[in-house]
Amino acid sequence: MDIVKALKREERKIEKSVKNGMKHLEALRASIKVFAGGLVGNGRLVKRRKMSAAGRLAISKATKARWAKVRAAKAKPRRKMSAAGRARIAKAQKARWGKVRAAKKASGSTMSAATKAMLSKAAKIHAKKAKKAA
Repeated sequence: MDIVKALKREERKIEKSVKNGMKHLEALRASIKVFAGGLVGNGRLVKRRKMSAAGRLAISKATKARWAKVRAAKAKPRRKMSAAGRARIAKAQKARWGKVRAAKKASGSTMSAATKAMLSKAAKIHAKKAKKAA
């Protein structure tokens, strides 16, 4: 008899734990519904609206077009030089370099005046250092 009572007691415990498990399962399902669909103030479940792929694409295109307008408004137009202006600058540069080459030929040196000035400055600095060392 004790065995039958023990088995019945065990049966009640299992039934109780199953009821608790079912309550937990129902609560879990309710929370899934809340997060999946959402609740209205009175507690009714409402399906969430879903946007179609075409709708998302339309919004994306409109947004990109709007930002393109903003960027276009910010961009400054580039200034273009006329062919005549470019020709004048090229002619002036050729004249300047012609003078440099002519001066180089006249002096008979292979070094430019700027290079000579730089070397003489370096020589002066070297001489000062040599005086301080001595």
